[in-house]
Amino acid sequence: MTAFALVLGSSTAPWGHPSAGGAVVGNDYPSKLANAPKDSLVDPWSFFNRECTSFVASRLNQVNGVAFNDFYGGPQWGNAENWGPTARSLGIVVNDTPSVGSVAWDAGGVGGTPAEGHVAWVANVEPNGTVDVEEYNYTVAGGYDVRTGLSPSTFSGFIHIHDLDTASSPPFPASSPNGFWLVGSDGGIFNFGRASFYGSTGSLRLQRPVVGITPTATRSGYWLVASDGGVFSFGDAGFFGSVPGIGFRPADASGGLGGAHLDAPVVGMVPSMDGKGYFMVAADGGVFSFGDATYEGSCPGLGGCFGAAVAVIPDASGRGYWLVTQIGVVYDFGDAPFMGPSHWTPSGIVSAVRTPDGRGYWVLAKDGTVTAYGDAPALGSATAAAEIDDPATAIYATSDGGGYWVATSSGGVYGFGDAPTGGGMRGTHLNAPIVGAAGF
Repeated sequence: MTAFALVLGSSTAPWGHPSAGGAVVGNDYPSKLANAPKDSLVDPWSFFNRECTSFVASRLNQVNGVAFNDFYGGPQWGNAENWGPTARSLGIVVNDTPSVGSVAWDAGGVGGTPAEGHVAWVANVEPNGTVDVEEYNYTVAGGYDVRTGLSPSTFSGFIHIHDLDTASSPPFPASSPNGFWLVGSDGGIFNFGRASFYGSTGSLRLQRPVVGITPTATRSGYWLVASDGGVFSFGDAGFFGSVPGIGFRPADASGGLGGAHLDAPVVGMVPSMDGKGYFMVAADGGVFSFGDATYEGSCPGLGGCFGAAVAVIPDASGRGYWLVTQIGVVYDFGDAPFMGPSHWTPSGIVSAVRTPDGRGYWVLAKDGTVTAYGDAPALGSATAAAEIDDPATAIYATSDGGGYWVATSSGGVYGFGDAPTGGGMRGTHLNAPIVGAAGF
């Protein structure tokens, strides 16, 4: 096994374009592993020491801030030659476009690379498109070296597990207790900070696009929901049903509606207050409840909504919820008290999220404007923080309610309050637009 890795210099921001080798961090491989005989230890990420895979795993954990290991996402990654196919099977983007923090992958057997392949971490993408890499067990057997000015065609591809976003954002702070997920319409998952990857539908052929992601109460799993009401469970997320409740077959995109008719597509999903159930909402304001989520009414029962529904939000009691529409009208059902707004919003509402205690919520408009209600603190908007040039699509709060992130369709992420700024996929080629976010 071998490893390519490029490292970021402590004095050079990774999203810039320094001269060749200028972003190289240096040999930060753990001394305990580096000083032991090659292949004599199993590292904390389940690889043998002083191999390329071990070095890249170390860098992904320590610099990229993702909890990567040999069984990341479920299957074993093993030798470097397997990394590209394994990543693709999990819906992780593998393409010919390098970016800082991506893994340079060689399938092996070409240009002197051994049959078991080679992987590396990309430290810098130069203005002329070449890349600089740091690596273990390539030029130096069982040791560290740096190569600069390499053509991207040197490698079989670049694996984008959790890039450092060369276009706009610094890396997610490695010391932060927070994390978040982004999901594309193909069900591809991108995880940041302490949020772990538990699987995706990115490699499946879906009947309908994914429209949202919902985390479990433990943050050790999540649900994805498609526009046909199909539910996909990952990690410790239990399956409580789907529209119209005919069941779900793991890793099978034919689960969910199975061709049943909905009056309007599902547009969102949210867990009940204790996480032992969930609600879905359709564009016509129809609400579907599963597990211990209690149905308290919906727009069709009122004769219809003013504007298409975009989100449903459970209140603190667990016996009520708010339904938010695209034009800014909020309907309260069950025990949920009215908090507003109830007026037309020109920019269009795209998402909403409750505070952790369920006594307030934030509403997000397409232009990045965030409005707070109830006990939700007003902490700022993406329009004030940056000139976003693509639509805002999702908002999610930190676990203590002291902050939130706004995500855009290109994968841009903006943090407010105690939500750390950094991470995101903006500037990275995406197979599908970002449609949802979840965090803690």
